[in-house]
Amino acid sequence: MRRALGHARRASPRVCRAGPRPAGRVRPRSGDVKARALLDGASVPRLGAHIRLREDPARASLALLAPERVLWSDPIAAEILRLCDGERSVEVITTALAEVFEGERERIRADVITLLQELADKGLVET
Repeated sequence: MRRALGHARRASPRVCRAGPRPAGRVRPRSGDVKARALLDGASVPRLGAHIRLREDPARASLALLAPERVLWSDPIAAEILRLCDGERSVEVITTALAEVFEGERERIRADVITLLQELADKGLVET
């Protein structure tokens, strides 16, 4: 018996013999994958090429302006971002913040590296 709607209207499970999951077999070229930059004490962070810092007097806060997004910072993150000028290392930034906030240097260093690493993973900070 011949059917009116046969196999022609159904997708083939194996298109071009690629298998059921052809996308899982695609490997990126070596130049396509950007390696994650890990920050340490000797890293010299700076804002990315298209990233700007702007003061907002209405909110009394610092805005990190990136293409298609805006991030608002708290006062401590604002101080860290102001010191990221491409000339100071993480150690120098940590020393400056330890003098201003009078805290444990190792804890401040860990917080600075954590913040800058998160921003570097998003492409907002470069080393």
